[in-house]
Amino acid sequence: MQIDLTWTTLLNSLSYPFFIGALAIWIIGIVLLSRTLPIGMSSVVVGAKILISAVYFSLLADGSWYVGADDAQYFEAGLALVGSGFHLLNIWATPIGQYLLLERESVGLIHYWNMIWLTVLETEYYAPVFGNILLSILAGLCWFKILRNFGFSLLFSQGALIFFLLHWTTITWTSFLDLKEPLVMAGASLFCLCLFGLLQRRWIMFIPGIACFAVFAHLRFYIPILITLGVLGGNILLTDRPIRWLALLIIIGTGLYLYFSGVINMVVSELFVFDAPTVVRGAAKQILSPLPWQITPESTYQLLGSILHLLMLPVALFGILLSIRSRSRLTMLLGVALVVYSVLALTPNIWTPRHKIVGDMMWIFFVLNLAFPDLHLTDWDLKKKFGFFRMSPRCPVCIRLLMGCPG
Repeated sequence: MQIDLTWTTLLNSLSYPFFIGALAIWIIGIVLLSRTLPIGMSSVVVGAKILISAVYFSLLADGSWYVGADDAQYFEAGLALVGSGFHLLNIWATPIGQYLLLERESVGLIHYWNMIWLTVLETEYYAPVFGNILLSILAGLCWFKILRNFGFSLLFSQGALIFFLLHWTTITWTSFLDLKEPLVMAGASLFCLCLFGLLQRRWIMFIPGIACFAVFAHLRFYIPILITLGVLGGNILLTDRPIRWLALLIIIGTGLYLYFSGVINMVVSELFVFDAPTVVRGAAKQILSPLPWQITPESTYQLLGSILHLLMLPVALFGILLSIRSRSRLTMLLGVALVVYSVLALTPNIWTPRHKIVGDMMWIFFVLNLAFPDLHLTDWDLKKKFGFFRMSPRCPVCIRLLMGCPG
């Protein structure tokens, strides 16, 4: 189904709520980033994100970009909830609320998210997309905290936050369409923060971690399971021997449970394909897709991102090698990407590019790891001279020379 965005609709979008909404999102974004980035940088980054969406909806949007019938269905469900006459709190107790929010579990949360922004701003398609900008900022803040907990310097973590917020993957899925992916991205980032916190014995993260697990039942139930398996798999390479074996036993135990579970066994038999050529082809698609020459007209919003992905793929792969060689904690992110890509490679019948958003998020940080292979850089070392970093002794000589470091 294609959204009917005529020029009349676009002109109506250029309204008082449109500009007030953009200004409000800009201010809220600056406030959220104010404790991690300088005010000037926060203003520029959030302003750039809003400008991309604002220019699209005010000048370019004509309804030709869409994803199947999903974005139309989410938007129309939000309109139905707003048009029911009930407010955000009592809608849950109404027949339409129970049907759209409770009975349809996998889409209930995105329906309510649409209702919130269609109520706060106006009943136009851009409203929930503006809300998605805030979700991407919250996801970036989670990764900033993760990197700081990993031992990265403040300067590196700030650079990673900016790169994440303006990365083509983030822009592609949070700036143009009313999709579930921004909620998945934010939820997965928060769950990673909780999971990494538990591995570092920050037990206070247990409750929000359980809450994330419960919320994903209304988004994509399998995401927390895949993230947990990926983190434990990557952790085997990094920690002391007893913890390695414990993590390995948890992975094996989870796999056996899933295999012998009747429901999961039925899902596996229906969805999974255990054919070697299909699996290999699916694995290649996870890493390379979407290819620029295979993008259809309705998915043109992915074109620039697909080109940049291919150009930066060698850099990301080299960053992965540096992570493994230096036993960087980013190796746990590699574990998550591999698990997500492997499962999707085995399920070609339901796979689409947006289903691998969690795996794609992990690639963002391996590009940065090429320039910063040492997790324990200090702010003082980084500020001595621009472009002069104290790099890991295990870093190849060619990279050390490229970065202007002593050989």
